[in-house]
Amino acid sequence: MKPTWFWGHTHLHCLRINVDSVQIWQPDTCNCLVHQAGDQDAPNRERVMRYVTYDEARKIHLEHFWARPESTNYQRWWSVPRRLAGRRPAKPKAIIALVQPRARLCPAHAHLGYTLEMYEAVCELNHRKNQACFFAWMVANDITQEDLAWVNLGSNEPILVKAFPRSAPVVSTERDERMKGLSRVLPPNAILWEVEQPQGVVRLKYLRDWFSQKMADSIQSACDAQFGPDQVVVS
Repeated sequence: MKPTWFWGHTHLHCLRINVDSVQIWQPDTCNCLVHQAGDQDAPNRERVMRYVTYDEARKIHLEHFWARPESTNYQRWWSVPRRLAGRRPAKPKAIIALVQPRARLCPAHAHLGYTLEMYEAVCELNHRKNQACFFAWMVANDITQEDLAWVNLGSNEPILVKAFPRSAPVVSTERDERMKGLSRVLPPNAILWEVEQPQGVVRLKYLRDWFSQKMADSIQSACDAQFGPDQVVVS
C-alpha cells in the first residue's frame, strides 16, 4: 500500500473536536486512486479507514478545515502572517476543491465506477497479493506459527535502533525487530509478483526457479486453501 496523507501536523487546542481525516490511497496492484476517511484522533495502527467518494472527501475536508484549520492541507492560507491566519477565506468550498485530489480508476476496475463494490475489489486484490507474498516468505524462511506468536509477544512501543555503530538511530518497535530477525533466507520484499488483468490473477514469479518443487507446491497449496484455485499462481 502507498497512502499519501494530506493533513499536516495536528495542532493541539484547549477544545478538541472529533473530526475525520481523509487520505487518497493507491494500492500496489493497480493504478486506482481512492479516497478513504477515518478518525484522526485514533492511533495509526488502530484507525479504521472507510471508502468515501470524491464529493464526500471534499465535504470531510471542509468540515475538518472549520474544526481544525491549521491541520488541513491549506498551506497557502496558513503561510500568511499569524494576524491574518484566523480569518476565514471568502470561498472555502472552491479552495477545498482545488487542494483535494481527485480519484482515479484503472482500466481493470473502471466498469465498476466509483462504488463500494469497486473499493472492495481493489482492496481484495491488494490483500491477496500481500497474503500470497507472506505465505511465500514464511515457507522460504521455514517460519512456523510459533515464530509468529513470538513476534506478537513483542512490544509495539517505539524504540530507537542503531543498525551500525556510526549510523543514525531509527525508530522501530520490538515487534518489528523480531519480524526482521525471521528473514533468515530472504526478506519479504524479495518476492517478485505481477497481476494479470483483466482476470485479476496474482502471479508469484521465479519461485519454482529459486526453490525446490516441494517448497513451491507448498506455497501454491497455501494460496489455494486461502483464496481458492486460480487466484494466485506460483510460477
